[in-house]
Amino acid sequence: MGVARLAASEPAAARDDCARAVELNPKLPSAHANLGQTLMQLGDTDRAAVEFGKELEQNPNDYDANLNLGVILRQQQRYPEAMARFRRALSVRPAASPVRYQIGSLHFAQGEVDEARTALEAVVADEPKFLEAHVSLAMVYYRLKLKEQGDRERVIVLELNREKQAQEPGAKDNLGPAYRGEAPPMAPRDRP
Repeated sequence: MGVARLAASEPAAARDDCARAVELNPKLPSAHANLGQTLMQLGDTDRAAVEFGKELEQNPNDYDANLNLGVILRQQQRYPEAMARFRRALSVRPAASPVRYQIGSLHFAQGEVDEARTALEAVVADEPKFLEAHVSLAMVYYRLKLKEQGDRERVIVLELNREKQAQEPGAKDNLGPAYRGEAPPMAPRDRP
């Protein structure tokens, strides 16, 4: 039930369900990872990190627990520990773009700009619509004083944002013709 509530964007209810599952059976596969994910979504990253750690004690190869714990550790600027989690996740899913993106971002955060460039270029080559990777790659190019490449990435970011916004609910309905770039319909009294 907790995972379903998490998917339905009900993280508080999901947290309660997942906590109950952990209480009933702390050895249940993915129970700690699911609780960690709900806590992370609620912004309680310290408790989420504890739950991801408990999951990894039972299953050191849990991709999501490694990835999410790595993200928390990166946010806490515990870079070597974060890289260890990302490397473990990468060993489980070598082609996974999310973890490869995190590795590139971690390199950038540590000032390893050339390594960040290599990692992020590979991600956008494999996943051309990975918005965050393009944003990070633009920053890398600008840091390397490669303005032309940075500007190219910026254009891609703007286009991907436009596409994403066009898919949002309400982007095309009931917003008015002027908002959509259309001429407003003429009222009967305005017609010739």
